[in-house]
Amino acid sequence: QGLSADRFPPAGEPEVVEIPAHDGVMLHARVYRPDTSSDPSWRTPVILVHSPYFDYFYETVLPARPYGWLIDRFTPKGYTVVLSDVRGTGESGGCLEQDGINQARDFKTLVEHFARQPWSNGRVGSFGASYDGETQNAGAVLQPRGLATTVPVAAISGLYDVAYFDGVPYVATGVGSAVLYATDNQVPAQHPERVIERPGCQPANVVNGADPSGDM
Repeated sequence: QGLSADRFPPAGEPEVVEIPAHDGVMLHARVYRPDTSSDPSWRTPVILVHSPYFDYFYETVLPARPYGWLIDRFTPKGYTVVLSDVRGTGESGGCLEQDGINQARDFKTLVEHFARQPWSNGRVGSFGASYDGETQNAGAVLQPRGLATTVPVAAISGLYDVAYFDGVPYVATGVGSAVLYATDNQVPAQHPERVIERPGCQPANVVNGADPSGDM
């Protein structure tokens, strides 16, 4: 508080970019970068939110844009805010793999991509609550170059604790979670062609979520 002052106009419309993941899946991101023309030497740190919630419903139906406060508060202070879609959600391609290895690698890909942009100062901090914190916990263990800090809020670090308690399954929790994300992210607004990639992913998520064995 008090150490970072407003120096630029707030970022307006985002630049939309697509970054190829390690396996060729396209990761969709919205980049809110302040106009730094008043200080051409300024290189911005980056705040990254990697989330499954930036889909058509959240972008168009809910009254407030997701993380709008983050953009309004920090871009005037010289930060760039990046809102990126988890694979298989929003406008990104591929299959949703909650906290799986590909999702973790995607976080690393995004951090390193934005850390090396010519307008960046090479330092990326991540932020987000719930699932948006899980993406940080899963990806930070891969030690992305340029990751300066993570701020996971109310986030878990293992899905086992969501579906089980000491080996005893919570009724339908795993299945319910899989079904929720399967149905919530079916129709990308800008890339409807990517919807054909998704239904084939979800049966495995549901089957794994329905495992009553208690086997971690």
